Parts: sequence; C-alpha cells; structure tokens
Amino acid sequence: MSNAIDLSLHPRQTQAFQTIASEVLYGGSAGGGKSHLMRAAAIIWCSEIPGLQVYLFRRISEDLYKNHMAGPGSFPELMAPWLASKHVTYNGSKNFLEFWNGS
Repeated sequence: MSNAIDLSLHPRQTQAFQTIASEVLYGGSAGGGKSHLMRAAAIIWCSEIPGLQVYLFRRISEDLYKNHMAGPGSFPELMAPWLASKHVTYNGSKNFLEFWNGS
C-alpha cells in the first residue's frame, strides 16, 4: 500500500508490542501511551490479518469515543491517508472501521 501512515511507538510501547509473551501488563497514569499502543496494534494486526476482528472496551462508552475516535491521535486521524484512499472505511455512527482485507 502506498499511503503510509505514522504509527510511531516510543521504546516502552515498542517493547510491549514486540514481546513474545501471551499476556502483557502495561499500566501507568494518563499519558503513558497505553491507548496509542492499542490503536497502533489494532491497525497493524488488521492490516496484516484478513478478517481479523478487534474490539476496544472502556468502562464508559463516551470515554471510548473521546479516547479512540476523536481528537489528536485518534483512529480517524492516524488512518487519514487510508480513509482518503478508501483502503479503510469508517462508519462514524457505529464507530466501526473496515479494512480492505475484511478486517
């Protein structure tokens, strides 16, 4: 795919993403990059694994929207080149992204 997106991770995020462990505990206060890591991982895995379904949960649905679907670093912002080229479609009313490979 020619429309590159920037999913840069800082060292701690990279370590968590590249681990061979089957479970990862990644904690810390707000601003530690946990949500960005989850968005980047979801995008990478969905682009590589056809038909994959990824779900993100938060205790309060409004927090899910504010954290992952709106503002800087959100899914729509991270994936803007893919959305513009129609490689990924976004259903805003359902907060649903669909990749070219069915993920």
